[in-house]
Amino acid sequence: YIAISGIRASAYVAVLKDILLIAAILLTGLVAMAHWSGDGAAVAQAALKQAAQPSLNSDVFAITTILLQSAGFCIVPQTCAYIFTARSASAVRRAQVTMPLYMVMFPFLTAIAYFALGHLPHIAPANDVFPVVAKALLPAPLVGMVLAGAALAALVVLTGVCLAIGPLVARNLVPGLNDNQQRQWSKVVMALYLLLSIAGAATSSQLMVTINNLYYFGMTQFLPGMLGILVLRRLRPAAIIAGILAGDAVAIALYEFAIPVGGINPGFIGLAANAAIVFTTLYLSPGPDRRPAASMPLRASRPA
Repeated sequence: YIAISGIRASAYVAVLKDILLIAAILLTGLVAMAHWSGDGAAVAQAALKQAAQPSLNSDVFAITTILLQSAGFCIVPQTCAYIFTARSASAVRRAQVTMPLYMVMFPFLTAIAYFALGHLPHIAPANDVFPVVAKALLPAPLVGMVLAGAALAALVVLTGVCLAIGPLVARNLVPGLNDNQQRQWSKVVMALYLLLSIAGAATSSQLMVTINNLYYFGMTQFLPGMLGILVLRRLRPAAIIAGILAGDAVAIALYEFAIPVGGINPGFIGLAANAAIVFTTLYLSPGPDRRPAASMPLRASRPA
């Protein structure tokens, strides 16, 4: 990673990660199906015992979570960073066309999970199912490739977040810096982020679940403001800030105090409160007229 580090480092690492991870999942899934033995009905019964029973609240939570995360995923900084480095719109389009290929993994992951239920029923915790099945079925060199793909999957996320969070702080929260100072601040922010990530991973067993929830609670609150910047002419910056703060406060309060809301994702309720503040302010106290960002001409840029 150090040898090819830079603004396109995540993309280079992601290509290798995708090749290793998809190949590892397909290989492990195929080998699991080839080694399948016993009664499928018994495995199905074991799966039913493991599965959560559906309810109205769980269905509502699933639907509102899908809506919230589908909106948030499109606007988080590391997700849209490719816009600033892509050579052209065609390059972005070509890359996005292949994204559905990720879905190929899920039937094979399902086969691996069912194999574990029927043949390795005492695996704990559940997060260890894939590497344990791979270790049980594959020779050591291939197990190494599986673990390498998993490690690269984490590295891609870390590099993407680092490349996004450093400039966000250096160019926005600490304004007025020259290029050298921006680079120094970015490195400091990246180092702090990585240290906090290590500390959190070492001390919290439920870290990923908590971070994933809080992440989308917070990041999705930028949606009303972003839409307003793009298409609305008289939206005040103060309204955007107030909406974000209110949305975050509502979502985190509902989540931390476990307030029952009929299964609705707390972030979804926070987003509704956010949008209500933004658009109510726009209606009652519109700002000065300006040109929306969506109507401004695009300037083609080619990275060095």
